[in-house]
Amino acid sequence: MNVLLILTDTRLEAQEQKEEAQRTVAMSTLEAEITPNFEFTLPSGNISERLEQQFNNLNAIFTLNFNFLNSSIEADAAFSYPLGFFIPGVHFFQNVDLENLIAPRFQDGELGLLSTDKYISRDRGIGVDLVFNVTPVFSITPSFLMNDTFKGSFTTDLILDEGIDWIARTSFALDSAKSQPEGIPEPRHRVFFNSVFNARFRNTLANPASIDHSNVVQSYHRLWDHVFIAESLTFSYPIYIWNQEKSRFYSLGGFNTIRGYTYGSITAFRYLLNRFDLGFDAFPNASIKIKLRKRRATIHDYRIFFILDGLLAQDHLSWDSVLHGYGGCGAGFTFLLSGEKQQHIKVSTYVVQPLQAGRLPIVYFQTSFFSFEEKV
Repeated sequence: MNVLLILTDTRLEAQEQKEEAQRTVAMSTLEAEITPNFEFTLPSGNISERLEQQFNNLNAIFTLNFNFLNSSIEADAAFSYPLGFFIPGVHFFQNVDLENLIAPRFQDGELGLLSTDKYISRDRGIGVDLVFNVTPVFSITPSFLMNDTFKGSFTTDLILDEGIDWIARTSFALDSAKSQPEGIPEPRHRVFFNSVFNARFRNTLANPASIDHSNVVQSYHRLWDHVFIAESLTFSYPIYIWNQEKSRFYSLGGFNTIRGYTYGSITAFRYLLNRFDLGFDAFPNASIKIKLRKRRATIHDYRIFFILDGLLAQDHLSWDSVLHGYGGCGAGFTFLLSGEKQQHIKVSTYVVQPLQAGRLPIVYFQTSFFSFEEKV
């Protein structure tokens, strides 16, 4: 009888188990910073939501602007990845407006913005941005966008505009706040400037449509400990247009443009807008402690504003067309409601009177929710 013996080296098994027990897996540390922002404005019925997240070096910003009285929705999702002074990024957008009543139309041989039947307008697309931080406060951003456009009438089967816009964009930005030390919520002085050039092509890069230019200048200065001014100047206009029927135009009015006029009530091919606020810190050392359903909150940071807005606009394309002027002045009051977990609600009330005979003042009520950045 043959006997087969299988011998196992127990020392070898023990060594392998020991090595397996000592084996480690390297995992990267994941940090996320989340900054939500919510804003609600009356009487326009405008709801804005902004959610900013950071996963390691990847930055993601989601924005949604919904105007339920004007039946319009704007949504954008942007992603960027900083690589030193160079920040590549991509964003996706979708804008839908169901209440368009103005369109470019020829009258007596001149292109103007005239009333038309209600139509739907939809823009969707993708953009690639390449941000170059030349200095700590100055950056240059070349971009390329694909914008799919559709405009169609509700009352007829007529298609007002349809096609794909290929947009080559270059912007220059200067922001003095970037040089401020971190942790300062509001610098005593800030100047921001942004200049954008858009070269738009329809369907193919061999079919130019227009070249547009816009500038935005914003400044904030705290004159004394409790007195400050905030001013902004916006100038947008077309440089050259090959296809006039596809000209871009602007809808102005409402709290975010010229205050005292209803949302979208002013249309223009080019405009110059100035907004000026003079603010005072009221009761700087006063605060009110309240309790909301077993949660504590503080009312503080009271501010009084005096505002003055002015607008010059042209609703016909030619440079020598009639220049329309609009203005509004008023006052406002804001305060902060701060709760637990560094959450805050800013409550604002403004009354603005248009500087035109026969127009009634508009009362704006705005609430904004935000929180400080937290690592989770």
